[in-house]
Amino acid sequence: MPSSLYSFNPAFAEITPPGAVRRLLRRRHGTDIGFDPADEAFSAMLALAVLPPAGTPAERQFVAAVVRQVESARRGSRFAFFPGVPAFPADTDCTAVAAGALFEHGLMPRSRLLTAAQELVRSAARTGGEMANGPLHEGVFLVYWDDGAEPRARPRGRKHDAVASANVIATVHLATGHTDASLATLAYLRRHLTSGDYLMGTRYYPSPAAFVHAAARVCLRCEHCAGQLAGPLTTALSRAEPKAALDLALLAIAANHLGLTGLAPWREQLAAQQRQDGSWPPSGYFRMGRVPLWFGSPHLTTVFAIRALYEEMS
Repeated sequence: MPSSLYSFNPAFAEITPPGAVRRLLRRRHGTDIGFDPADEAFSAMLALAVLPPAGTPAERQFVAAVVRQVESARRGSRFAFFPGVPAFPADTDCTAVAAGALFEHGLMPRSRLLTAAQELVRSAARTGGEMANGPLHEGVFLVYWDDGAEPRARPRGRKHDAVASANVIATVHLATGHTDASLATLAYLRRHLTSGDYLMGTRYYPSPAAFVHAAARVCLRCEHCAGQLAGPLTTALSRAEPKAALDLALLAIAANHLGLTGLAPWREQLAAQQRQDGSWPPSGYFRMGRVPLWFGSPHLTTVFAIRALYEEMS
């Protein structure tokens, strides 16, 4: 990804100078999005979702810092990517990841998780048709709500993303214990997987490993979903040849979710990429739709790497 830029999240103690990423976008691509994209909270949400239970005081302190950033993005029962940008609306991906992570760390009661899940279910497309990035599928969860709940937010358009959809199913099932409201989205995910479309990445996630990881999380939480996805995911994992540390970690975690064995080579490769300061190198994990900006950091990769290696020992 030669045009990629990396936004380093303040929650992980690597602070981008104010406005630096915005200036870089303007200089390299002639694009000014109107705010500093380094001020995002999604990295913290993703980290909280994969962090093992905190044990030591230092671990609890780190988790508390991550939680503060996650909570800064709360908008009622929803969560937003950019906490300080009212014009940028809350989305289902952030809401699903943040609510599920807070609940699993014991920081959100089930009643509030259920409310968030009900919000997520309301995002399902009411009709089919066409949208900016492909067909609109009736009943499949959208990335953005189309209900005018945030009057200051600019419309982002109706669109799907397979990774976001998987994250939504995982949280809806975590909250409700059933998948009735997710059946259309589950079928959408299976088509995305079995057709091979996942190999091209998605609008917001450039690596196929991101989808495999998200879909495996769905299987971990939903037995019925596993019946639809586990077989094709196992095939996808058997064909994968990850090189980057982030992809190695994502796929190792996915394989563990599916109960697969024989992961030693991937974990050995992952361990070999650890740097002298204890971190792992960054990769672009997610991106801003039409804007050529990828988000990632050594800290985010390291969280996934720790989780992958932690699960090997647990």
